[in-house]
This record gives sequence, C-alpha cells and structure tokens, in this order.
Amino acid sequence: MRVTNDKLNYKARLINKLIGVPKGKSYGFYQSAGKIKLMDPNNRPVTPPMTKSQLYKVLDNYVKGMEDYRDRIKIRKRFK
Repeated sequence: MRVTNDKLNYKARLINKLIGVPKGKSYGFYQSAGKIKLMDPNNRPVTPPMTKSQLYKVLDNYVKGMEDYRDRIKIRKRFK
C-alpha cells in the first residue's frame, strides 16, 4: 500500500477530533531529509523522524486505540 500525504493528514485530523484539540490548533507534520515526524499543537515532536509507511502504521494503531478507549468509556457510562 502506498501511503500518501492525504492518508497521513486524515489520521492527523482523526487525532484532533478524538482528543478534542481547540479550533485553530492541530497536530501537524514536519518533513526533513525524507523523514516525517508528527508535531503536537505546541510544535513539539510526538514521534521520531520516520518514513511515511512507518508513521502511517503508528498513527493507525494510535487512532484505533483511542477509538477503542472512547467506545469502552461510552459502554461503561451506559451501564452505570
């Protein structure tokens, strides 16, 4: 699978939505020497420099974990 910038941007938008980052701030990317790293809203690196495919796999797992956590919280609140 070829990882494009659009796919990485989609994952970053999901992270912004799941975390609830305020408007005007967002997670972004910094590219240097063919490697990309994820930057938080305060411009601090979240991940070390990686290739696109490596970063996509990391972000995919991170988003899946956050969605699972959100779903567990909803279920827990429903049964309280």
